Amino acid sequence: MVVPSNPVMRKLIRLFSAPILLYGVSFLKGTFILGSISALFSGTSCLGPLMGAYLGLGGSFLYSLVKFVVAFFLLGKGSLTILVYHIPGLCASASWATRHAVVNVGIPVLCIAAFLAHPVGLSAGVLSLYWVVPIVIWMKNKKGTWAIALSSTFIAHAVGTVIWLYTHDTTTQFWWALVPLVAVERLIYAAGMVSIYTVVNYVRGCRPMVGRYATAMIRFLGIGYA
Repeated sequence: MVVPSNPVMRKLIRLFSAPILLYGVSFLKGTFILGSISALFSGTSCLGPLMGAYLGLGGSFLYSLVKFVVAFFLLGKGSLTILVYHIPGLCASASWATRHAVVNVGIPVLCIAAFLAHPVGLSAGVLSLYWVVPIVIWMKNKKGTWAIALSSTFIAHAVGTVIWLYTHDTTTQFWWALVPLVAVERLIYAAGMVSIYTVVNYVRGCRPMVGRYATAMIRFLGIGYA
């Protein structure tokens, strides 16, 4: 593709193209969230975590903070809706931004412990085995796009599930019914992330920026960009 020769324009394109593209995808609707009849997984639920690949930890936090302010103060959405939509996505974006154990091991371990600490969660504890996936990926030091996508989507699922468990009156049968569905759902989300990640990088005409926030900011500023 043709990249503008003006340095300022090139920086602006690199800074805003990914958020704009991902915002467009947010209008796509997917499956209902854990049996809810009103809350839908949107394209943001699937692809919003990719912000971590382009904005890093700091940028992802700022992005989520802006979304929180807009949703709560301007759109009047309830705090529970914000928790279900934004907290899991922020944790998932952190997995794209860094391979640190605190994110890729610490979060899944805490979620497993919290899930099993709940009486209903304990009776459907097999569901929490899905959250071992990010831990195994980190232990195997897998850094490919597919590995990061799988780790990210299962971290989002872990955090979202624990929030749902502690904020809704659910049954053991409810969680057991989700066990076979989660595998298919998460594979679809991971495939979506990998696909859009590839497309966005092509459209932006630059290399992926998976890594620490400092690295992302250096590339946004054009220092050492090739």
